[in-house]
Amino acid sequence: MVYHAKGQTTANGKPVALKKGDKLYAKDAITLGKGASLVLLCRNHKAFQLTKPGRYEAKSLLEQCSKNEVSYTASYLFFCSV
Repeated sequence: MVYHAKGQTTANGKPVALKKGDKLYAKDAITLGKGASLVLLCRNHKAFQLTKPGRYEAKSLLEQCSKNEVSYTASYLFFCSV
């Protein structure tokens, strides 16, 4: 799930403004433009940020979610986003 979005993003080849609460699925692909960033939250409360311009496959991002590294900050952010 998108927690924070900044700058120009493209989802599945279409220019869209991703916003807080948008969900990503394994079939999705995201492209970040120069200066764009996304903070994503996983179901297990893990948070991570994308800042490097380029294309990201949601499937590979979801794999990062499956790692068991959860911080208190990530848990708090997830709680506040619900």
